[in-house]
Amino acid sequence: NEQYVLVNLNKLMQCLRKSNVALRWRLLHRSCTNKPIREMISAQLSASTVIDLLLQSAQLEYKVKNIVGDLLDSKAERWEESRSLCAGRLRELSDYFTGEKALTRVKRDERMMSWFASIAAEVETLNESNEDGSGQHSTVLGRKIQKAISALEEVEQFEQIDTDVQIKQFLEDTRDLLKQMIRVVNIRKQDLVKIE
Repeated sequence: NEQYVLVNLNKLMQCLRKSNVALRWRLLHRSCTNKPIREMISAQLSASTVIDLLLQSAQLEYKVKNIVGDLLDSKAERWEESRSLCAGRLRELSDYFTGEKALTRVKRDERMMSWFASIAAEVETLNESNEDGSGQHSTVLGRKIQKAISALEEVEQFEQIDTDVQIKQFLEDTRDLLKQMIRVVNIRKQDLVKIE
């Protein structure tokens, strides 16, 4: 599942590395020149167990490699989709505090309106780095997105927002979109190369 790989890419890469190291160790020690060690290793691990580990490791590598490749192919679309959804939600929150929306019963709050509008504008200016080097580096983007997430967590403490469950859920969904943006921007071709 692509979402699982996005969330757990580093753990999966570590698992692949460890399984390859374990496999290499077992293969090398089965052909050790020291007869007692070779017999001890062979007695503990049958050839079918080693082959099973080899096949399972290869299958995991193949699946992760394909998913990472698909994620890289759709990276720009995922980034744009998440960014536009997030900016749209923040603009909706800004509009909510105009006090003019139907069924809102909220007093007009200029500070909240402008604050959410400025966060939306900031999210819209985030540009993923392209292959030609234009755009922002993933580390810079990650930090800016993390600041936006922190700001949304802090604004949730205001009484006006803290008492409104609907706005709190809206903020939670917006933070989830921002976290998705961080995951998408952190997928790199280097990850695919490491698997190969």
